[in-house]
Amino acid sequence: MKNIFKILIFTALAGFISCTQNDIGPADISVKGEKVPSTTTIKYLEETYMVTDRTSLGYYTADRIPAGNPYFTFNGVVTSFDLAGNQYKYITVKEDTSLTKTPRAIRISIDANNIANILPVGQRISFTANDWCIGKYGNSPQMGSYYPRPQDGRLSPGAMPMSIVKKSLVAYGEPDLKAVVADTMTIAQILSFKSHHMDLDWKLIAIKNAYFTQLGDATNDPDQPPGRIIFAPSTNGIGYPQALEITDGTGKINICTSEYAKFANTTIPAAKYVGVITCIVSWYESTPNNQNAAFQLTLRSLNDLGTGFEEYLNSVK
Repeated sequence: MKNIFKILIFTALAGFISCTQNDIGPADISVKGEKVPSTTTIKYLEETYMVTDRTSLGYYTADRIPAGNPYFTFNGVVTSFDLAGNQYKYITVKEDTSLTKTPRAIRISIDANNIANILPVGQRISFTANDWCIGKYGNSPQMGSYYPRPQDGRLSPGAMPMSIVKKSLVAYGEPDLKAVVADTMTIAQILSFKSHHMDLDWKLIAIKNAYFTQLGDATNDPDQPPGRIIFAPSTNGIGYPQALEITDGTGKINICTSEYAKFANTTIPAAKYVGVITCIVSWYESTPNNQNAAFQLTLRSLNDLGTGFEEYLNSVK
């Protein structure tokens, strides 16, 4: 394998400084390549190269995975879908390797829109992590570039330019939806992972018998029914995700939606709709012993509302 290491330095105007990169993989990820054998696991990369500082600074980190030999390659299946606008500039990948019996998932930040057009759900990939940064945002593991956050001086993995991603990521085979199997869990089971949330972060989870328990703040939108709210009212440009609570009878947890999602202005399901909710699970904890530390769920699209929500989905089409 030909390896040419480059150093990319982005301008302060972008607030973005990249790690060095390997020239690995095909020239274009839209062209299918061949699978690269796994040499590592996501857990190994997290436990070996990610800062374990338990101060608030340690909850926003970006640490470089070494360049050169040995090559740190893991294989996985893309589970994300950004075309509905609720996932932005990243993919989530569920590990697929014989090297571990307890596969993890990871978020890989990519500076591109509509990534699902070239890396659709079910696409198998080989990802070589050398010279990338692995770190945390709100104590949740991610991979990307070295990104000092100008607003508060903290670090976090930033979105890597697609030109660099193409050198580290090999897509192979045809997308296979059967390879994307959500882990069926109760909310109580999800919450039981609080002390070891990285085992669950960024996985695709299906919750049965779930429903929205609260309507939140009533919208002022005259086009919405009185007393009902939409998924994500405007934050006037601040951009934080809007939280709505769901339950399955075993516990309560929040689904968070971006105001930029295509379904942001859609009325949420009434409590009478009970069924399967599939989502990406992640964690957010800004400081040690933060009482608001919690899992948060992300719908990839309204199609993640499954059996039991058919009538609702027909009503909002």
